[in-house]
Amino acid sequence: MTPYPPGIDVSRWQGNINWAQVAASGQRFAFIKATEGSSLVDPFFSKNWAAAKSSGLLRGAYHFFRPLQDARRQVELFLQTAQLEDGDFDPVLDLEVNENLRATTLIQRVEIWVCEIEKATGRKAIIYSGVAFLNDYFTIPAGGPPLWAKDHLLWIANYLPPTATQPNMPVGWSRWTFWQHSQTGRISGLTGNVDLNWFNGSEQDLHDLAWKTTLPAGAARDYTIQGSDTWAGLATRFGVSIAALAQTNPQLLQPGTVIKIPAGESPRPEGGEINSSTTPTLQTYTVLPGDSLSRIAAKFNTTVTALAQANGISDPNQLRVGQVLTIPPGELGSFIPM
Repeated sequence: MTPYPPGIDVSRWQGNINWAQVAASGQRFAFIKATEGSSLVDPFFSKNWAAAKSSGLLRGAYHFFRPLQDARRQVELFLQTAQLEDGDFDPVLDLEVNENLRATTLIQRVEIWVCEIEKATGRKAIIYSGVAFLNDYFTIPAGGPPLWAKDHLLWIANYLPPTATQPNMPVGWSRWTFWQHSQTGRISGLTGNVDLNWFNGSEQDLHDLAWKTTLPAGAARDYTIQGSDTWAGLATRFGVSIAALAQTNPQLLQPGTVIKIPAGESPRPEGGEINSSTTPTLQTYTVLPGDSLSRIAAKFNTTVTALAQANGISDPNQLRVGQVLTIPPGELGSFIPM
């Protein structure tokens, strides 16, 4: 079983969706179709967009690109439809058809779309496509994608046997961020098939990707509570005290509830990195795929027993990807890069 955080992508073809059941099924994120070409708006987008967030899922909006239609008008339609907020993934460009254009022409028109999106939003679009499409229609004469495309995250569609833990990669691309691994998934909350996806990283990495937007100085940050969140975990993630969080948010901690992160704070570093709090006697570490308690103990020159006691772990074999561990006091400064 893969340790990757799971998610889905949907459009009008899924019909009405019970998003609370989707979230309860273990999905962590959803990409939702917003627009297609220069005039088509998905009729279910507004409903799905709001319901996915209220159910506690991280969300992203995607645009189905029509190469024969004006790229700038397609950008305008997408921006009018998808009101991206802090905590949403970057815009996604769905590349599936070339409409008989040569690769050089298609690449030029795609570049217009992603550049206009970046000018308008400050965000670099995520590129979605399949292996064969990228190899056949999105490749420069020298081989591989245009150089500018390598600055964009890749969401790759590649359907392999269930035992596969990595997708096949198109020529010239070195890393995938999201992997659509099935078109025939079945989960609670939906009738019929749905696309299934994995994120290439820990749950903490997934949240950091969504929350990387820089807010103006003094601005408070909205955050939607997930099923596994605790006040202590949130305080660590955002570098604030539990008291500050509680004072700003007197409500109960319930999945789907939107809370305020106090102004002036920012998310903690990406998963797998050390986080020193304002108190010099505390460090935390976010568990990554492949980590074990013994490996982490060796990394920090401590013992499995000390780590287990510091984190209330009764079974060292039940380490969860994305789990934030406290490094026992007295071991600081002994981090050993591995």
